[in-house]
Amino acid sequence: MPKNITEAFDLGGLKVRLVFSDGTNSTVDVGDYIRRHPHPQYNKYLDPKKFRTFTLDGGNIVWGRNWDLRPNIEGETVVTVQAERDYQKQVSRQDDN
Repeated sequence: MPKNITEAFDLGGLKVRLVFSDGTNSTVDVGDYIRRHPHPQYNKYLDPKKFRTFTLDGGNIVWGRNWDLRPNIEGETVVTVQAERDYQKQVSRQDDN
């Protein structure tokens, strides 16, 4: 069963501390991922004021009303970032099965 994020704290420097449903926590440098994988949809979150606008939704940390940025996190590393349209395709495929 995947772990849900239950709390998230802005640590500055485009880093967040995440608390998971199993009680573990992790510090993740989301800014590092965005800088290494530039994309117009994500780059705006390199601005610390915009970065701080994250919310928790469905056990995920997300940025933007339409989930502009939703990182897939393993341990202390962002392994991929999934845009809302990609997420909707994935959900649609799962619903078809």
